[in-house]
Amino acid sequence: MTVDARVTVTVLFRLLLLSFLCGAFTASAAAHCGCPHDLASFTASATTTYPDSFPIDAPVVLPSGISRLQVEDRTYLSYATEVMDNLMTYGTDRYGSVQSQFLVSNLDVRTKNNPTAAELPLSDMNVRILRQGRRSPGGGNFLHNQPVYRAMNRASQVTGDSNYTDFVDANMDWALTNLINGDGTLQWGWHRHYDVHTDIKTGHAGNYHEIHGMDAPLWEQMWQRNSSTIETAITSMWNGHVRDKTNGRINRHAFQEAEGTFAMTYSSLIEAFAFMASKDPGIIPGTPVGEPTTWIDRAKLLEDYTWDGRDTITNLIPDSAQVPQFWNGQTVSPTMPGVYVPGLIRAYEYSGDVYFRDRALTYLDAWGTYSYDISTDNFWGALDLNGSPRPTPRILWEEGTGTERPWEPRGYIDMWAPLGETMDHFPDTAQFIAKAYADFNTTGSLTTPLLTTAERWASYIRKNMPANQTTDEPEAFYRQYSEEWAQYGTYAEHYGRTIDFFVTMFEETGDDSYLLSARDMAKDGISALWYDGLLRGHAAKPYYEAVDGVGDLLEALVALGEHEGDFTKFGDFDGNGTVDDDDFNVMRLHMNTTVSAYADGDVDGDGRVTLQDFNRFKYEYYEGTSALSLAIPEPSTFLLLLTALPALIGGRRRSRVAMRE
Repeated sequence: MTVDARVTVTVLFRLLLLSFLCGAFTASAAAHCGCPHDLASFTASATTTYPDSFPIDAPVVLPSGISRLQVEDRTYLSYATEVMDNLMTYGTDRYGSVQSQFLVSNLDVRTKNNPTAAELPLSDMNVRILRQGRRSPGGGNFLHNQPVYRAMNRASQVTGDSNYTDFVDANMDWALTNLINGDGTLQWGWHRHYDVHTDIKTGHAGNYHEIHGMDAPLWEQMWQRNSSTIETAITSMWNGHVRDKTNGRINRHAFQEAEGTFAMTYSSLIEAFAFMASKDPGIIPGTPVGEPTTWIDRAKLLEDYTWDGRDTITNLIPDSAQVPQFWNGQTVSPTMPGVYVPGLIRAYEYSGDVYFRDRALTYLDAWGTYSYDISTDNFWGALDLNGSPRPTPRILWEEGTGTERPWEPRGYIDMWAPLGETMDHFPDTAQFIAKAYADFNTTGSLTTPLLTTAERWASYIRKNMPANQTTDEPEAFYRQYSEEWAQYGTYAEHYGRTIDFFVTMFEETGDDSYLLSARDMAKDGISALWYDGLLRGHAAKPYYEAVDGVGDLLEALVALGEHEGDFTKFGDFDGNGTVDDDDFNVMRLHMNTTVSAYADGDVDGDGRVTLQDFNRFKYEYYEGTSALSLAIPEPSTFLLLLTALPALIGGRRRSRVAMRE
């Protein structure tokens, strides 16, 4: 290269670098970044009518007070413990004439009070949980609180502070004394809760006992607190839910005649019965002739019923084997790998019986084989049992039958869809495939290795971050959510499960890029959901809500916090411990190319170097010392300069990856 050419390159590069590095980061530049906004305090007004979608309230967005740039100024563990401390202070039953340490399931983060049933607005109910009663208005739900209890237990293990576990024990002591019903069932779940203002056990739509596998009850800890109540409760689950005790047919509503049910109900029952087998492995006295005489056989009876409903070629199982005439008896959704299979894994952990492990791995292998579309690097939301994908659109009603089916996730998955208690368990699926790989990566011979499926999930999730986008299908029943709420982020549960997925992948592979993805998601979650020492269920409503999975996020933050010593710097592409001009040069040389996640200029982990990386690099990570004040160039100007530079330089490139500090 001639001297004149080198001078030209130097001038162009300095112009680009100065305009990029030292300009004010304007609102327009932030828009290009793709990062969640630093939320201002306002209440948006709903101005659009969505005739084909379920109506929800306009978003109410409060300022988090923490930008992505500021999140790692303190430890992730400190965020989790501050929320837990506030829950122990403000989140207990301070209402009515009977007060206790029992944890409520809703808090208005502005007042730190539990709103009464009359005070709690509908908000996002129609697209998140589908019934207001499932939010446990005016009270607490012992089942939905279980993930919070799990997070508190882990915080005690990590910090050595027993206050968190002591609080959980106190909650269990109170609930297992006061929330047991005459039929032996607990006052918890998807139809019932405890109203702390009126001091009564209440419910909705029949007040049935119904639990699913998502909440994963802490059976062992509850047994240690009150074994007789837990034995009574699980026995009532056998008596009330298993309607045909010879073939395993159940009802998700206890003590009701058999009807259509869900795989996630089977999951919760199999897990509970396997747990009882660990405590009482012998013959159960008084068992009627023809019924299983041990708890382990009761658990297997239910799994065999599910197994017998599978497609014998694909090994895919339906969401409801009991109703083959309906859509959910003919299809499989992420409920299977995300909720049903984890219940089998926990049954194996309780009982040690490889029967449950082997069935779980068979189902995971089937899902990994048929759900992935290699041509698009995407996953199908629902499959026919023969492995064929269910096509879009996602419809409200079954044509010709009037059967509701909005919760069938047709077409490709919508990772950040708002639904909670339906079939859209996408983050759950990723999370538990990673955990299955961690536990069983050397077990058996699978058609599609668990690590392969987990890596595919990682690739997909990274390409769909940040979590502020959902389907644009006009037929989607949550279209209003997509238009008005999704821009502010997703639910605490989705953040939590995704963080945990990436942490698990880091722990099992040692690949730093997974830890960077976990931190990326955590920064999004905290900057969106934080408010005055609490985490909201969603950034577009002012409530902490257990049913939105705040407990899942808390536990994930504790898990991420355990790896603070492993953190590397975002944007340090040459591994010298500083994010500076050299790292920007690496980015420039790889602009508009495909690279490894978080390497060679990929700041956001999606494997591509784009203007989004350019903006985030400057806004969040650059550590240079230049004092110039030129504005960031418009994208067209930036691209023009980038186009000129490689030709002058001669195409010489460096490839460097982030390394541990």
